[in-house]
Amino acid sequence: MTKILIVDDERACRESLRLLLSLENFDVETAADGREALQIGSSFTPDVLIVDWLLGERRDGLKLAEAIRQLNPNVEAIVVSGYLSDDLEAEIERLPSTQYLAKPFRPEELMAAVGRAAERSGGDSV
Repeated sequence: MTKILIVDDERACRESLRLLLSLENFDVETAADGREALQIGSSFTPDVLIVDWLLGERRDGLKLAEAIRQLNPNVEAIVVSGYLSDDLEAEIERLPSTQYLAKPFRPEELMAAVGRAAERSGGDSV
């Protein structure tokens, strides 16, 4: 079963994603910030990380993805944000195993991104 870690400082977003992915039989954990994500990530070992780019007014979703990769080099990241810029797009493109998903997104778009990430990480796809 593919393990997914969702990191978003907005509880409603976190819980909506958790519910949707749990209904698709993924093993899902959530975290509200980077510190909590690193604690969970050290024991949960996610196959896929879904992380908001802006966590509490700080642009650290990409840095968190890199830190999680220190714990698990095979993790695939999906960075979500409503604020795509040329700089962010360039930064995402330079990172290995990282996709971008623009907010707001439809459930089908999320499931497609998770399916690609799960397949590349060696987990079960949708």
